Amino acid sequence: MLFRSIGDYSVSKRNAELELLKHKDNLNITIIRPPYIIGDVNLDRHVLPIINQILKRKILPSIWRRNTEIGFAHARDIASLILLAGSLDKTPNEIYNVQSFSVSYSELIEFGVLINENRILRIPVPFSSVALLARVYDFFKKITGQESDLSKHLRLVKYNWVLNTDSVSNDLNWVPQYTDNQK
Repeated sequence: MLFRSIGDYSVSKRNAELELLKHKDNLNITIIRPPYIIGDVNLDRHVLPIINQILKRKILPSIWRRNTEIGFAHARDIASLILLAGSLDKTPNEIYNVQSFSVSYSELIEFGVLINENRILRIPVPFSSVALLARVYDFFKKITGQESDLSKHLRLVKYNWVLNTDSVSNDLNWVPQYTDNQK
């Protein structure tokens, strides 16, 4: 799988994986790579609150860009895979992608708009304009001694972040409980 190291977290995770794989002959290793992790809607502390925070502004720039998708792994699906791998006498010493479902960015935003009862003004904006503003914002943050990766995070929207879970399904016979059918 192509591994895009973006940010300190993903770089350190990749370095830890490589270090573990050096010892796979002596250790029983299963590495799990989830995309964005989501829990029960009422308990989610990351994805949905961020979307809600953006939409509270009541003005939403609709970025002109092809509709890319993002994958999610439900915390309970990750837990079930960890329990399954831990119960095996020997795992195949592999890196497994784990994903419950995927959603397009526009579906995710529409979900947030729906939660806010459609009281949001949408303004169409070319992606290039948003990218330029993000760079200017990052520049001003930098000269004031603050860190900002807004332009780096904005570039992530260019990619589909959907994981192929065929190997974990084939090797460990794992099937997510929270699937696309339950969006």
